[in-house]
Amino acid sequence: MERPRIKLITARVSPMVELARWLLERSRIPYSERPHAPILHVLATRWAGGGVEIPVAVTPEGLWDGARNFVIRLDAKLPSREAIFSGVPATRDEEIDFVDRLFGLMLRQVRRYVYFQLLPYPNLVKPVATDGAPLIESLFVRLLYPLWRKLMARGLDFTPDLVAQAPLDIAQAFDLVAERLQSRRYLGGDAPCGLDIIFAALAAPVVFPAEYGAKLPETNQLPSQFRSYLDTCRAHPAGQLVLRVYTTARGTPQELLKFRRPSREFVPPGLTRRALAVLRALTPVFRIGNFALVLRHEHVSAVLSNDFAFRIAPVNRDKIAAVSGEFILGMDRSPQLAKEREIVYGALGKTPISEIVETARLDAESLLRSAIASSGLIDVVNGYARPLAARTAVRLFGIPGPTESDLMRVARAMFHETFLNISGKLDINARAVAAGGELKQWIGQEIARRRSGGIIVPDFLGQLLAMGLDDDIVTRNVAGMLVGSIDTTATAVANVIEVALARPSLLSAMQSAVGNRRKLLGLCYEALRFRPHNPLVQRQAGPAAVVAGKSVAPGAMVWAMTLSAMHDESAFPRSGIILDDRPLDRYFHFGGGLHRCAGLDANVRQIPNLVGALVALRPRLVSDLRFDGPFPDELVVALQGR
Repeated sequence: MERPRIKLITARVSPMVELARWLLERSRIPYSERPHAPILHVLATRWAGGGVEIPVAVTPEGLWDGARNFVIRLDAKLPSREAIFSGVPATRDEEIDFVDRLFGLMLRQVRRYVYFQLLPYPNLVKPVATDGAPLIESLFVRLLYPLWRKLMARGLDFTPDLVAQAPLDIAQAFDLVAERLQSRRYLGGDAPCGLDIIFAALAAPVVFPAEYGAKLPETNQLPSQFRSYLDTCRAHPAGQLVLRVYTTARGTPQELLKFRRPSREFVPPGLTRRALAVLRALTPVFRIGNFALVLRHEHVSAVLSNDFAFRIAPVNRDKIAAVSGEFILGMDRSPQLAKEREIVYGALGKTPISEIVETARLDAESLLRSAIASSGLIDVVNGYARPLAARTAVRLFGIPGPTESDLMRVARAMFHETFLNISGKLDINARAVAAGGELKQWIGQEIARRRSGGIIVPDFLGQLLAMGLDDDIVTRNVAGMLVGSIDTTATAVANVIEVALARPSLLSAMQSAVGNRRKLLGLCYEALRFRPHNPLVQRQAGPAAVVAGKSVAPGAMVWAMTLSAMHDESAFPRSGIILDDRPLDRYFHFGGGLHRCAGLDANVRQIPNLVGALVALRPRLVSDLRFDGPFPDELVVALQGR
């Protein structure tokens, strides 16, 4: 599981909090929960900038305050297959209206009635109210229970008329659900949908499902009047629905996780550029022991082009094979490489990449519209580029994973080990191998589904299956292609935007270039010169390795410093200036020679699309670029509209 990027301020027993937990867990989105005692939670929610209603979700893109806002904001972030509401506009609006009726009837009334019935029984309420709460709040509830009870009664407004109305409103909500349910098993048909989960969570305190995600009193300890009411609710068709939904869909609640901000950048790229410039002026190749840095453009190009002398297999092959199976980016020149390159590029050539990337552009515009309509903030990495890259990967390669969050987690873990674990850390390796096992299982399941059902889809997986290849070749080539597709795009987009926001003239040029794909791509490539997503490419010297006219010892590790090469004045005149018309073949953003990035065709379309949609809305920096290990993980901007 990745670190949580959402912090929930909660009272654990609350049905609105249960709803938030359930929806996040349904999409496998990690979160950090900060529990408080009911009514005392207000101090924490107010401090965070929210109101009195929980949950308050603190996200990089602002607060999601209260149950309704949480549901709407989360739904806008999810891919269509995980959406809470229907993707059909008219149906979606009707479903939101239905949920609003449930909220109006149940949000306060369920809590009001349950607490009115149970507050006279401190031995039942104290353990539930203090579940997970800070010590000072737990002591307040336990030692000053009469005072806390008065605060609760005032907060929930135990006016006799309102208390008397509560069970009537709850009954009306149950009847509405039963009417909508009719003879179906769930509101969603054969399986629970978002409406089922919303109602089940809201109604849980008057049904007491065993799978509830927080502590509840034991039913045999409840006062007889309330237990009788509970039995009535359970017997109702809507109450039976609640029990079915919990049994079928609740799952094991996520453990309590600590919240940790992503880290600041340790070494600014400008400092690295300047250090490399000094070395480049002194020598074309900097040697130390069994290690060589290649610094100038012509020599970096020579290293990447001479794959006989500078080999990739000793660097990548074992790592790639361990996590995803053998793939062309880990193979030296050989008959096997020639055969598998033909397979990979043949399948890619028949995949409708342009249509897939165009769909991603529409997704980008939808996310941006939603951000403008809510807080006006968007996290360029995990709120924009990374999920959009994941959705493109699903359409391109045909493997959705159980959830989008799972797919992003697995791809990042595998990418980290394969290309970035230079020091060979064992924990990174272990996560990658486990993630590779998950991905292979998903691919195997999708292959079996398509073969058994005669399903034909013109994506990369479908093209490989149409070639009549065995499952092993299909699996490892799909896995190999998918691993780099998400974080390469997310990192590149984040880096481009970070550079553009630091250079107003570049941002203005990009805004003017929207609609001119070649010009915008050139500007993106220029921005990446200053903050590349891969500042170096590794190779190992073979027996005949020569660079800059000098032999390199066989077995020496060679770092082709693409960051340095792309600031070499011989290839990039006036290298400190952004120009949009430099020859694209001089850049090394996607490698070079025999082993350039296999996803180049998709990236040169997708990256300008995502950058262009964002810069058109005149973004303004809100928080600096932050990192999760080597990965850009948070870059929040305010969108000012067109």
